[in-house]
Amino acid sequence: MGAGTVSKDERVVSSGNELFALLTDRTRPGTLAYAVHRLTGAAQAVREQLSPTPGSS
Repeated sequence: MGAGTVSKDERVVSSGNELFALLTDRTRPGTLAYAVHRLTGAAQAVREQLSPTPGSS
């Protein structure tokens, strides 16, 4: 292989790392973890809006 070329094994490891990051990096927009984190935050906000405040009847 010439200079600057990447072996098949290196591409597999690199793509595996990228796939893992796409699943687990919750600070990176577009990842599964980011979407789940944001959805959880939105659900909590809705729950707070719909919950009665203490002392109100």
